[in-house]
Amino acid sequence: MKADALPAPASYKEILARLKIDSVTWEKDGFGTIMKASFVIRNNSTIDVKDVVVTCRHSGNSGTYIDSNTRTIYEVVPHNSYHAVIDLNMGFIHSAATQSACAVPGYSPT
Repeated sequence: MKADALPAPASYKEILARLKIDSVTWEKDGFGTIMKASFVIRNNSTIDVKDVVVTCRHSGNSGTYIDSNTRTIYEVVPHNSYHAVIDLNMGFIHSAATQSACAVPGYSPT
């Protein structure tokens, strides 16, 4: 390897592993039928990303998975930074859902 060779760019999977959802709060709105969520997308990678896909998986009191909602956030999230999302309508939610966990399953490079 040459001494002046640049390191290989991070792969899609490596970047995805550095995208996290923090500070999730949510509530049922619209007579208990709509999920309204607020969260922070953290980009701890070395590149800017855009069009971050967020999936929230819902479960009931027993912990059993019931349903999920997926939305795309059409914003740029700079590297080593974050983007706050406030009161996003995530769509219909099952009436028995009492817990939700959100993650990033995809993004687009800038």
